[in-house]
Amino acid sequence: VNHTILDPRVQIEVSVWLPMDADLDKAMELIAGEEEGIEVVVAEIDKEGVRLSATTWASGPAERGRRAAELRQRWLRLLREHALSSAEA
Repeated sequence: VNHTILDPRVQIEVSVWLPMDADLDKAMELIAGEEEGIEVVVAEIDKEGVRLSATTWASGPAERGRRAAELRQRWLRLLREHALSSAEA
């Protein structure tokens, strides 16, 4: 037990790529979630597209992978429903 750790939560970072012509403002609005503490930024731009990076928190290390997978699936579904991505969730 490490008694210097005051907060057992761990940060999760999830990225999604979008086509260059995607509506970034709309995509960021769909992904961000103040109630869940999700912050989203444009992390990278290249000739292939734009990478959005979103961060949030998991209650502990054991939850990190499952939570990240859930967020990816949810975001890809939302982006596809709003014609912002053709990727399959």
